[in-house]
Amino acid sequence: PILSNDTEQEARGPEDPRIVKIDDIFYMMYTGYKGRSLKDYRICLATSKNLIDWKRQGIVLDEPNKDASLFPEKVKGKYVMFHRREPDIWIAYSSDLKTWYNHKIIMKPLPDSVWEYNKIGIAGPPIKTEQGWFLIYHGTSKEKGYCLGAALLDLDNPSQVLARQIEPILEPQLDWEVNGYIPKVVFSCGQAEMGDRILVYYGGADTVIGVAELDKKYIKFD
Repeated sequence: PILSNDTEQEARGPEDPRIVKIDDIFYMMYTGYKGRSLKDYRICLATSKNLIDWKRQGIVLDEPNKDASLFPEKVKGKYVMFHRREPDIWIAYSSDLKTWYNHKIIMKPLPDSVWEYNKIGIAGPPIKTEQGWFLIYHGTSKEKGYCLGAALLDLDNPSQVLARQIEPILEPQLDWEVNGYIPKVVFSCGQAEMGDRILVYYGGADTVIGVAELDKKYIKFD
């Protein structure tokens, strides 16, 4: 493995990695789960130049926090991070990847939604389109479990949400998405651009890995 549970903070495992490439360095933000309690997790960072050899950079925010990723580009020379202080999606900025400031909520769960009223968090890092940054995120509810939704962020200011889909773009329906270690889950940490297609890789019921295909021409927001 490229990372294992061989540090104190990651005693119960590193999980939910999200990777971006800025200049010639790959940055992986992930959750380090210590395991002494259900809230004993922290956002951690590792870096690599070849996607094979990774160097741990340590804890990013020393608080119970997860669902983190760097933004794929610097904004005005600063690193930008998405993170999740329950139940919202937050954004923060840094010059050195160590000190983070200007923490701000950019998305809250929609209270009248049947699929995301409990909490939300980003899926993979957003993808740049002509309309804006296409962000896939997850939402949870008692009725629906974990579903995936979509939002559009401003091209120059990722803290500004331009639009948001009301209905989920993917929800647990297939047997292996509904039944498993954690029932009713579709959970993604990343996607790949393949020409005009976006391939969204996700966990089904925390048991198997699936992939969903999206044609870019159908990315539309009212």
